[in-house]
Amino acid sequence: MENTKEKNLICFLGTKRSGKDYQSQKFIDLGYKKVALADSLRNMLWDILGWTPTNSQYEKCKATYMYLPEGIINFIKTTTIRKMLQNLGSYMRNNFGENYWVNRWCEEVLKCGGNVVCTDVRYTNEIKKALSLTKKGYNVEFIWCAYEGANYAEILKDTHESEALAQFLYLNKDKYRLYDGCKINTIILKKILKDYNK
Repeated sequence: MENTKEKNLICFLGTKRSGKDYQSQKFIDLGYKKVALADSLRNMLWDILGWTPTNSQYEKCKATYMYLPEGIINFIKTTTIRKMLQNLGSYMRNNFGENYWVNRWCEEVLKCGGNVVCTDVRYTNEIKKALSLTKKGYNVEFIWCAYEGANYAEILKDTHESEALAQFLYLNKDKYRLYDGCKINTIILKKILKDYNK
């Protein structure tokens, strides 16, 4: 029998350090389960490294290797956890299909069977997959994050493909009338996807 209980999926869009985790916390406090697209990616990297950081260790080592255990520091001295995650994510997308990570994410969302928040939508296929969950009974909403304190002059220098859509939105925020914390309705979202894919 089909579960008729209302299910909500809230997805956050924005560049790195734009406040996605911060804004998602109010939903988590209401009982939403956090299922990030990068969860599977992070877990794969921790398996490769043989080390799983605590939340505080992860936050500290995302930008620098200095907070990693000594054995791992010697292994990756010239990179960061963020770069390793970006490279591993791209490798799997390029070699196993662009939907590799989003399909794993979708399975986790469906397992929850209730309200879910996703803090890291980065690609157009991820938007489309999230929207497809309306067929599974989810009310899907997208929220734009653009924390005013973020250093966008520096953030926009990140040329990794995972930042391209968020940077496009930031640079065109006036065109689409986006402001920090606003919901992006389906009509605007479809226009964004069309413009972005030109």
